[in-house]
Amino acid sequence: MLSLGIVGFAIYAHTTKTSNARLADGKSTRTRVGTLSKKIAEAINKPARAIYVNDETLDKITTRHLPKLDIIGIDAIGFIKLILQNFTQILEDKSNGSLVLVYEPYENAPKVAALQIETKGKYYYIASAFPATQSYIGSKELIWVKK
Repeated sequence: MLSLGIVGFAIYAHTTKTSNARLADGKSTRTRVGTLSKKIAEAINKPARAIYVNDETLDKITTRHLPKLDIIGIDAIGFIKLILQNFTQILEDKSNGSLVLVYEPYENAPKVAALQIETKGKYYYIASAFPATQSYIGSKELIWVKK
C-alpha cells in the first residue's frame, strides 16, 4: 500500500467540473484539476497556467491502470490529484516538450507515479498518469526538485 505524506502544495488542485459526460455535440468535456503555480513556473521558465484533463484521458488512465488504482483506493482523478499535490520533481521530455511531474513517496522509491503534461493553447493538459519505472524517469531531463 502507498504511504502518503503531506509535502505541501506547489500545484493547487481543485476541480471546477465534476461531471465528465459528453456534451450534446459529442465533444469531450474537460475538468480543471489544478494550476501550475507562478513560483514553480518561474523556476522552470514556463508560464503559470491552469491544468485540465479531458474525459478521454481519464478513460485511458482508468482502462490501463484500474487494478493499481484499486489497490490504493482511488480513481483516475484522485490519482492525478495525488501527484499534483505531492510531486517532488519536474522532468522535461526533450523529444516533445512535455513536462513530467514525479511523485516519489520516499527517496529512490522502487515505484513512482508520473503525470505527463502537454501545452495546448493557453492551458496545460494531462496527457497521461501512470506508475513509472526508474528507467523512464532517468530518460527525461530533471528541471526542478522540491527543496
